Amino acid sequence: DALPILITFTRAAAEEMKSRFLAFPGEADAPVYFATFHAAFYRILRREEGLQAGSVLGQAQREAWVRELLQAEQAEEGREVDFVSDLAAELSAFKAGRIDAASYQARCCDTVLFKRIAAEYEERLQLSGKVDFDDMLIRTKKLLTEKPEVLSLWQKRYPYILVDEFQDINHLQYDILRML
Repeated sequence: DALPILITFTRAAAEEMKSRFLAFPGEADAPVYFATFHAAFYRILRREEGLQAGSVLGQAQREAWVRELLQAEQAEEGREVDFVSDLAAELSAFKAGRIDAASYQARCCDTVLFKRIAAEYEERLQLSGKVDFDDMLIRTKKLLTEKPEVLSLWQKRYPYILVDEFQDINHLQYDILRML
């Protein structure tokens, strides 16, 4: 049941790595799991907590929610075209960065507006029963921290971990990888 895992940031990169690996002579039957960070952590949460695919908020839906929240705040008018995606990206960085909300200073907009949007976004997640990609990371870290037997199981399952573009990982991803 133990197998090495190669983690990348995108599905396309995971597929590319897999095809390159399988092109090596004798490697077609080698047991290696190729995944994105989110796929690897979703796998853990699905097995350990019963997380379902329909419960995960996709990027397009996330941006739609942010757009709706901005419209409700009447804060999108006059903003540049990429503002919604920039705000969604900053929400992600804020959640995954282990940053104290009280001292956080937003970069993409007024900090008061950012904190209000962030709170409304989190409330919408709770009410819908959905988790976003950042929640998957947060829940995985919490699970592995609070349940040493689960951590031990996954450490044994993934005896070797290779991370493509390791220099680009965030603090939360690093924490989880270090634990594993």
